[in-house]
Amino acid sequence: MGRVQAAGTTPEGGGLAARLHRLLVVQQSVPSVGLLVARHVEAAVPRAAAASLTLVRGRRAATVAATGLLAHELDEAQYTEGTGPCLDTARSGQPHLMTDARTDDRWPAHTAEACRRGTLSCLSVPVPPQHGIRAAVNLYAEPAGAFGPADAEHVAGELAGVAVALANVLDHEDLVAAATGVRQAAESRALIEQAKGLLMHEHGWDADEAFAELLKRSNDTNVRVRDLAAAMVASAGRDG
Repeated sequence: MGRVQAAGTTPEGGGLAARLHRLLVVQQSVPSVGLLVARHVEAAVPRAAAASLTLVRGRRAATVAATGLLAHELDEAQYTEGTGPCLDTARSGQPHLMTDARTDDRWPAHTAEACRRGTLSCLSVPVPPQHGIRAAVNLYAEPAGAFGPADAEHVAGELAGVAVALANVLDHEDLVAAATGVRQAAESRALIEQAKGLLMHEHGWDADEAFAELLKRSNDTNVRVRDLAAAMVASAGRDG
């Protein structure tokens, strides 16, 4: 099939790798980067009706972005079944092409769902397996034979730089989550120390006795110690 744009460009202008390179990691999320990738690849393959990005972390696969509900739901059906072109591609690092869901027997559950939705063609291409990233870009189209090996090569050529962009955003999100966890832990400790101080002052207990009472109340009420402490501190503030 003919190409309506040069390799590495889309109608929006600019190669995907260059656009990813210009992104500020702190302003991005995995879904925002995934949507940029999916939209770019969909535009680069004119017969694609929808595109998505599958990301595998540990044993869990998820569609982090999709250009339409069709792609998202076809992806999700594969995750439910535990097999399908997008899963196999993300896990193996090898592309998978389905030219006609009516005759392809590799993924019976997926092909049955694809036929039900009138989406007979699917192409899944791996994001280059770098920096621990396991991901795939998935394209769907209604007619049989919409995609071929040349499309797989073309899409693969578009995906340079995607792995490092995703890895950088994931690293940033992990750092933010870790910092948030540290801050929350410090806040929890401060609240518990204040609650212990209230009990020590009220009952003349030492720190261990006060903490033991907090634990007892937590077990009796099925409320976390931190939440009990926060309520005690807030109540003391109102009473004071």
